[in-house]
Amino acid sequence: MENPDIPNALTNLDSSELVVDPNGVTYFLGRQTVLPTDNKTGMALWREKMYALLSRNATSTTAYFCLPAERVVEMVTHVEI
Repeated sequence: MENPDIPNALTNLDSSELVVDPNGVTYFLGRQTVLPTDNKTGMALWREKMYALLSRNATSTTAYFCLPAERVVEMVTHVEI
C-alpha cells in the first residue's frame, strides 16, 4: 500500500532548475459529492444511497496525500446518480 506524502516529496526534489518552497504551495483539488435521486432508470434508490454513503465516508484526498489543510482549495461538483 502506498502512502504518498506530497509536501515531503517536494522538499526532497533533486533539481537545480526547479526550486519549490513547500510552505508557499497552494494545492487545488477536485471533489465530487454524490447525490442519490429517485429516478426510475438506473440503480435502485437504496443502492444509490449506499453508494453515496460509501463515497462520503472514503478517505479525503487531502488526508491521503498528507496535504496541509490550510493550503488546500477544493472544487466541488455535485453529481446526481
